Amino acid sequence: MVFAYISIIVISYKSEGFIEKCIKCIRSSYPYEIIIVDNDDNQKVLERIKAAYPKQVKVIPYTQNLGFSEGNNKGIRVAEGEYIMTLNADCFLEKDYIDECLRFMEKNQRYSSVQGKLILANNKKLIDSTGHIMTRSGFSIDRDHQEKDNKINGRESGDVFGVCAAAAIYRRKALEDTAIKIQGTNVIREFFDNDFFAVLEDADLDYRLQLKGWNSYYNNKAVAYHIREATTEHAFRFKQALRNKCYLMIKNSTKARMLSNLVLCILILLFLPEKKQNYSTIARMLKKRKIIQESKIMTQKSIAKKMVLTPYFYWMKRLFKRYSR
Repeated sequence: MVFAYISIIVISYKSEGFIEKCIKCIRSSYPYEIIIVDNDDNQKVLERIKAAYPKQVKVIPYTQNLGFSEGNNKGIRVAEGEYIMTLNADCFLEKDYIDECLRFMEKNQRYSSVQGKLILANNKKLIDSTGHIMTRSGFSIDRDHQEKDNKINGRESGDVFGVCAAAAIYRRKALEDTAIKIQGTNVIREFFDNDFFAVLEDADLDYRLQLKGWNSYYNNKAVAYHIREATTEHAFRFKQALRNKCYLMIKNSTKARMLSNLVLCILILLFLPEKKQNYSTIARMLKKRKIIQESKIMTQKSIAKKMVLTPYFYWMKRLFKRYSR
């Protein structure tokens, strides 16, 4: 029997308090490699990890913070696995997490991604995520976030719009199929959108995978514990969430929703610093939209059936509550 090979990418940024525990929790009967992208020049901790796991751990050092998107993209480009796992340094897997997810992926070839049940590490009575919900107005929310675990313990495994990249396993073939190819001196493949930097980059990937006809899955047999938002400030996350929500819809949605989000994005950016850079990012989003829409195989109508239709301001309220508390 040939076992699937999985590359596990961990971004190290302000993670000295928990990354060693994260790595220690990684176990699988499948062969794997661990790629740590060092966004924090955290040499002492990473040297200890590499000494403890010399055959499995690779470290890619950077002196600046590349963000979640570009950091994972760097890791994916050097990864050797047919499956890619994005694992937050503040996320701790139960021993069967990887095996449960990979067994599903091996049996279901049209699925691009899978995640298990993520529980809040600081309050294990509460859920962190059982997959992503996407609204037609462009808000992506972690399903069951901060709900009591005992109330939804029977949440069945099944299809979801997308997965939370804190502990997601992606099929490499699907990532390659969905990558945005940026033309330049060299063609650069963006699996996660580098312009997002952090926050909603996984939701953007969810949408692009849907446009390409791939499915995503929630597996309740796999369990992990996530500290959530351990290395970034609330104000930063709220700004990123609001801005990137607009970018996500400019790139991926219908023309009508693209135009409404384009107007909203321009208004939002009036109140943010680095206006010139922000508006040039909008121009790049429109170029990426052209690439995405020309290569999609699913209609927006079919994808809309998988979305949630709720009042716009209800999701604005939830977004504000989550990222500004």
